[in-house]
Amino acid sequence: MKYILVITLACILPFSASSQSGRDQEIELLKEKTKTLEARLDNLKLEIELLKALIKEQNTKMEKVLAGPAIGYGPQNSQQATSNQSYATPAPSSKPATNTAPAKAGGQCTATTQKGTRCSRQARSNGLCWQHGG
Repeated sequence: MKYILVITLACILPFSASSQSGRDQEIELLKEKTKTLEARLDNLKLEIELLKALIKEQNTKMEKVLAGPAIGYGPQNSQQATSNQSYATPAPSSKPATNTAPAKAGGQCTATTQKGTRCSRQARSNGLCWQHGG
């Protein structure tokens, strides 16, 4: 009986040792995969941050385009223009560049405001209000 027990244990032990070895290899493989996935996750996080910055930059550019330059305003008309100077009213002789056709006398001014919308004042004979050179 003792002999059978020893033979049984001798047969079982090598399998359990090899299965332990197989588990150790599997654990190491899983650890490597985890490290690879963590590195990939870090790279994706960096990409997300870069894309967010790019989107923010594009949104800023788009806002500037949509707002458009204010006709007859800004540092380009001022001889002492600085980057932090507030906008001044234009000289009466300056005319907006985006006029398409003069409005009838008494119609709406065809100039564009700083906000990028059409001026709501009443136009004179040249299609512009008193502020935009009419």
